[in-house]
Amino acid sequence: MMSKQAHFLTASCAGIKRQHPGCNETETLGHVLGFCRKTELLRNNRHHKARTGIADLLKRRGWEVHEEVHCVSSLDSNRRGDIVAIHRTQSKGLVLDPTIRFERDALQAQHVDEEKKSIYESCIPYLSEKYNIPTSQWNVSGLLFGARGTLPKFTCDILKALGLRFFEIQKILIMCDGYHLILIEKILSGGAEDRTLDLQH
Repeated sequence: MMSKQAHFLTASCAGIKRQHPGCNETETLGHVLGFCRKTELLRNNRHHKARTGIADLLKRRGWEVHEEVHCVSSLDSNRRGDIVAIHRTQSKGLVLDPTIRFERDALQAQHVDEEKKSIYESCIPYLSEKYNIPTSQWNVSGLLFGARGTLPKFTCDILKALGLRFFEIQKILIMCDGYHLILIEKILSGGAEDRTLDLQH
């Protein structure tokens, strides 16, 4: 009789589509890491660790940082921003929204950034009044973290522009446990043309 493991390997090699146990969807890497409700808690946990790691580093740099901030759009829709950071001496405001998603293509990080801008830029007048920072001094950024353990250069560049150093970005990634992460320093320092930082062993 064929063992369960042998049957799995045989089915995989034969290209047989398997259902993911408990959700009846086709078991693909994209589904398991990016969409399955059974792994949603794990994705949320990684998201929260990325959010808290970024927030803590901004606090050390003199930013006034608030997490999970309720705000209202210009159309009176309720929103909740992951990170709202205020720099009082520079009179600047940031809305940062880290997101864990299954990697799709080289432009995904830019699309996530555009998506988050479309959600939160309409909240800037509300945030401007709440924190007493001029509307022209606000910036919204969506930060994509790959579900397979990759970090887009687009996301790296935003974090570096905020003054985060190589080893600090590394710590944020290591905090998002569940992956064996490895950083390529030359990409973070802009020494390579790669658009995506591969963090998998």
